[in-house]
Amino acid sequence: MSYFKYNSTITTVNTIAFAVAEMVEKQKSDDKTLNLFGSKIKEKADAQSIAIKKDRVYSGLDVLDSQRDTLWKTTIDIVSAYKKNPVETLSQAAILIYPIVEKYGKKITRVAYDEETAYLKSAQTDLSAPNVAEAVKVLPGLDETLEKLWAKNAEFEGQTASFVSQNAIDEKNATILKKDLVSLINSLVSYVEAVGAVRDDLTEFGKELEARIERANAQDAEANKKKTE
Repeated sequence: MSYFKYNSTITTVNTIAFAVAEMVEKQKSDDKTLNLFGSKIKEKADAQSIAIKKDRVYSGLDVLDSQRDTLWKTTIDIVSAYKKNPVETLSQAAILIYPIVEKYGKKITRVAYDEETAYLKSAQTDLSAPNVAEAVKVLPGLDETLEKLWAKNAEFEGQTASFVSQNAIDEKNATILKKDLVSLINSLVSYVEAVGAVRDDLTEFGKELEARIERANAQDAEANKKKTE
């Protein structure tokens, strides 16, 4: 029988793992070893799905974090520049706003994600005070920059909130779990190959298992080939 390749993609392994677990469940066998393989593969596949989702989210969070960092630094630069403006209305507005942005400084872009989110929400409250808000509108470009910043910070907070409870569950990342799953599936292949010769009930199961693995290996091989062309 064919074995699953360890260089298969994470998503391919995840898809095949769920398919194999479903195959075992549909088999409705009294074979405790077979059923144990099925339950373990399903458990690992579920954990990997969470890890994949989390990996994708945090990849997106890196982008959002970079964007809000840039917007906050731009805010400070705008206010600092207008402090020296010869037009008094502009310089006075900047002088009023400057102590607020200076209180947080560019250093908040170097703290942990949740800390920066909290700092920016606090800055938003400070800069929304009636007299300060009026000064913000006086400085060209500042109001628009802050609107974008608050939106990015809210988006960032929203994307992280639903994953806080999963952090304790997600002890392994998707790549490590991929290796665990490939090893489990290949152990199942070895088991089916060993006992299938004397068990008619596993003949069709073994054929379907091999066909799925061969298709997955071929698809990944073709995808890897295209990447190198």
